[in-house]
Amino acid sequence: MRARGKITTTALIVLTAAGLAATTAAAAPEAGAPGPSRAQAAKPDPRVTGTAQKTGVAAGIAQTNCYSGVSDGAILAWHGAPVNASQPVVASVTEGFLGAEFIGDARLSIENLQTMKGLILVRVRTGWGSPLNVCLHFVG
Repeated sequence: MRARGKITTTALIVLTAAGLAATTAAAAPEAGAPGPSRAQAAKPDPRVTGTAQKTGVAAGIAQTNCYSGVSDGAILAWHGAPVNASQPVVASVTEGFLGAEFIGDARLSIENLQTMKGLILVRVRTGWGSPLNVCLHFVG
């Protein structure tokens, strides 16, 4: 019984060593080819760095704007917002008015948000049959 265990262990060691050698040989770069780190540094991915370079992100914002008479599906605008096109901005919505916000029976949500130079547009869903007073909280 012990002999079988030693053979299996020995076979495992040999196979593991052979597998490591094969993996290392397959991963070795060709002679004269640049390594992965040099290739990435020479040509940055525009999906990662291009957006921030192109849009020129404005200073961060934290703002609350309240609106009255908001119907389901209304698009609310913040004119004069300190933002640029495609700048990342997050918004949340609450029921009520400034200084008296609350969680009511309406199921409020933001369906979409668009930023342009000096303007943020937000589509709000209220799920309510009559107009409501809502506040939007912006961070970006």
